[in-house]
Amino acid sequence: MKTDLLLLQDVAEQLGVRYYRVVYAIKSGQVPDVKLRVGNRRVFQQDELRRLADFFGVKLKEQEAHAK
Repeated sequence: MKTDLLLLQDVAEQLGVRYYRVVYAIKSGQVPDVKLRVGNRRVFQQDELRRLADFFGVKLKEQEAHAK
């Protein structure tokens, strides 16, 4: 089982938003915080990335591939 783990900056780049918008969405309770932290840094899993993409209204490349 391959699990892709992403840091905040990676998630922001994939979503095409600034990292502080992701942080604000989490801190304000609009989306749940991540389940995993390493060295007090948020580590995002694919399901959390999809949840953020839905929140920001962004289609991820993998979602576009499944839609075709």
